This record gives sequence, C-alpha cells and structure tokens, in this order.
Amino acid sequence: MGPLIINSLSFTKGGKEYANIAEVLPFNKRSYMHTIVDDVVKKVLLPNTEMKVFAKNVTMSTTEETNAIRRELALIRVKVNYQDIYENKFSIERGLEWFLRYH
Repeated sequence: MGPLIINSLSFTKGGKEYANIAEVLPFNKRSYMHTIVDDVVKKVLLPNTEMKVFAKNVTMSTTEETNAIRRELALIRVKVNYQDIYENKFSIERGLEWFLRYH
C-alpha cells in the first residue's frame, strides 16, 4: 500500500460501529497490539508499506485460545477512509470472516 493518508479506521460488530478495535474485542487490550486512527490521529503510509491493525503473539497460546481469537475477529468488519497524495478520498470496507478459514 501507500503512499496514502488514513483519515479514519472503524470496526463494526453486531451492527454497532466503534473507532477502536479494543472496544470490540473481549480480550485484555494489553494482550495484543492494535492501531488507533481517528480525526485527531492520522496514519501516513509510505510507498510499499503496510499497517497492522491487530497483532497478537499466539506462540504460547493453546489451540482453543487461538481459535477463540479467530472467532471474535471473524465477527468484525473494518472500514478505512483514506486519501491519496492528491487528496482524492476513498473508502474501503472488508469483513474479517476469513479468519475462520483455519478454524
């Protein structure tokens, strides 16, 4: 991806929209890495870079714990509002149901 500016990032679960993935997941927010992007905090992506919205080290987790994380993520839709370097605005939304592919 990139170059682009992410203006906002939102998460939908159960018909409700949230600005932060930590509001959606039932896990301790200190147990995983997550990114917040809102009207105050923007994110700039340079050419050929990526942004991780959620990351968790599961090497010490049981299979059931890992599957619980996958089940929760699969219920979420992510929406990204962004603009290119010419200020053209775009929006993309994607469901995370693909997390169940290894379930």
